[in-house]
Amino acid sequence: MTYSCALWPKPDNGTGLAEAQESKYERLCRTLRLRPEDRLLEIGCGWGGFAQYAATRYGCRITAVTLSENQYVYAARRIQEAGLADRVTIELRDYRHIEGEYDKIASIEMLEAVGHRYL
Repeated sequence: MTYSCALWPKPDNGTGLAEAQESKYERLCRTLRLRPEDRLLEIGCGWGGFAQYAATRYGCRITAVTLSENQYVYAARRIQEAGLADRVTIELRDYRHIEGEYDKIASIEMLEAVGHRYL
């Protein structure tokens, strides 16, 4: 359950959609150079897939925000069921009202959609 585009490492290599989504998440984590001590803010977390992947594979702490009540409920449950509630916090919050300090920030196909006025 994710809205953003997947990443196929090679065309026509038989990779399915789920694997291509994980490939995208892996590239993002490597680009961010995530480490276990990092505090990551994810703006527009959708259904929580990236937060779950990053916390599981890289051990960082993540605060993830969404405006959708349905996504919030789903993502929070997903994180709880994965046993990651000690590393991932899902918040029903407007990204413009976030406070705190973070080492890194990620937004997957969300911030570019809000327009210059809301950036």
